[in-house]
Amino acid sequence: FFLVCVILMWIIVNSPFGKALQAIRDNETRAEFVGIRVKRYRWIAFLISGAFTGIAGALWAPLNGLTTPDILYWPFSGEIVFLAVLGGFRTFSGPIIGAIVFNYLKTYAVGFTTYWQLLLGAVLVGLVLIMPAGIMGTLAQLWTKARR
Repeated sequence: FFLVCVILMWIIVNSPFGKALQAIRDNETRAEFVGIRVKRYRWIAFLISGAFTGIAGALWAPLNGLTTPDILYWPFSGEIVFLAVLGGFRTFSGPIIGAIVFNYLKTYAVGFTTYWQLLLGAVLVGLVLIMPAGIMGTLAQLWTKARR
């Protein structure tokens, strides 16, 4: 099911609709000036985002066997946002890579110390300071420099 969602998102991102959203992200005023209806595109993007979030939420309970009020607190949703920032939110594969790296670091840190959250936070803040474009954004920048 994950693969189906990734393929569907890939199609959306690379469609004219996705390109319009990228134009809005880069320069909202210019996008509006060239005829993109910014409010309409934002609402549609919000609806699509809600649909994918709903699918993720519907799959959460069967995957974990139960749901608890803990998932309603800010650390859980903040962790999801951090995955995108860590991997690089300007690339398609960035959040996926961010999730893999974050879960690896989290698994390692939990076994390393009882203060794993502090250690993980320090490592992640350091990574964000060193690579503000995220992992994939930094790799893309390095690749561009290497090709010159």
